[in-house]
Amino acid sequence: MASKHASSVYPSTKRTLLGLAAAAWAILSLAQDARAQALGRVSIDSIAIVGNRVFQTAPLRGTIGIFPGDTITYREVQAAEKRLWQTGRFNDLRVTASESATGFVTLTFEVEEYPLVRARSIEGLRRMDPADVWDHIGLNQGVPYTPQLFVEARQFIRDQLAEQGIPFVQVEQELIPIDDTPGSIELVLRV
Repeated sequence: MASKHASSVYPSTKRTLLGLAAAAWAILSLAQDARAQALGRVSIDSIAIVGNRVFQTAPLRGTIGIFPGDTITYREVQAAEKRLWQTGRFNDLRVTASESATGFVTLTFEVEEYPLVRARSIEGLRRMDPADVWDHIGLNQGVPYTPQLFVEARQFIRDQLAEQGIPFVQVEQELIPIDDTPGSIELVLRV
């Protein structure tokens, strides 16, 4: 009988603990929002971009759209970060802020670029023209590589060969760094 009582108390204790955890999470979220609002607006001293090797700094600064002397909130920083992501040029992106003794803020955008495709080839593809694959996915030399390009190429090759009676084709990729051109690769597809 005691075990029956203990088991009936446990679900209500569990609900109470879950309720407390949810309340604590809500309070922490509100505290973070309040802290962000308390920080309010900041004046920008400078914008730094770190990690870009292929893409020039000036166009990236224009894409960011925040300039020295601007007074901004975190929303402008989020919008700038979103604009950089939308370029499709970056594998990773991080923004940090540091405040100087004068109260002005330096924003640092640390970027990791996707490599540029400088060469491309398809090995083992006999039943279709490789140019059709490149045209279909829009991959020209000098275009930034993204994993989505491989997914699209693989699916296009599979679909085209399946129509010719060759289902279940395996397509693999290899990204080969080009030593004399930093930030560039050769994309090799193997069918």
